[in-house]
Amino acid sequence: MKNSVNLNDEDLLTGAFNVMISHINKKMQGSLPVKVTKVSDDRKFVNVQPQILVVDSEGGTISRSEIKGIPIHTEGAGNFLISFDIAVGDKGWIQASDRDISLFKQSYEESKPNTKRMHSFSDARFIPDIMTDFAIDQEDVGALVIQNRDATVKITLSPSKIKLKAPTLDIETTGLFKAVCSGGIDLNGVTIDAIGTA
Repeated sequence: MKNSVNLNDEDLLTGAFNVMISHINKKMQGSLPVKVTKVSDDRKFVNVQPQILVVDSEGGTISRSEIKGIPIHTEGAGNFLISFDIAVGDKGWIQASDRDISLFKQSYEESKPNTKRMHSFSDARFIPDIMTDFAIDQEDVGALVIQNRDATVKITLSPSKIKLKAPTLDIETTGLFKAVCSGGIDLNGVTIDAIGTA
């Protein structure tokens, strides 16, 4: 019989499954690099432009649509957090959730999915990532480093010391400033052996 498909033909079955899996994968959204197009004043949400183009059936490329209102991943727990001054043009990643999180975003409490939507960038979070154009000083290898791009301002934590670097070091406090030193103080080579409070 013409144009018949033998279901026992392993090659045909494999090809059919591969096509089916390919179609399923195209519908699932996981993670993509993005560029920030807008930041909320409270640093909680961004609009982003995905940086991976869509390739059409003829080999042409199409920009993906801007995605709005994506929660920013802010590292933190308890009463402490780290918040970055995210600006338009900064890069990062969006990561899709397995289910619709729209109701969860309203309460930040246990919630049911509002729709049957799955693996969609509509339910993504934004993870900031500086990606390129930064330099870590060789002296900071093995240390935890918080710094600007060119390392002119930084805090480094290593197993033996904490270093602060800045063109001008301003320390500002709104409360009592108290310093207790049990190991002595070295000011430009002059050592003061004392335990005191300033």
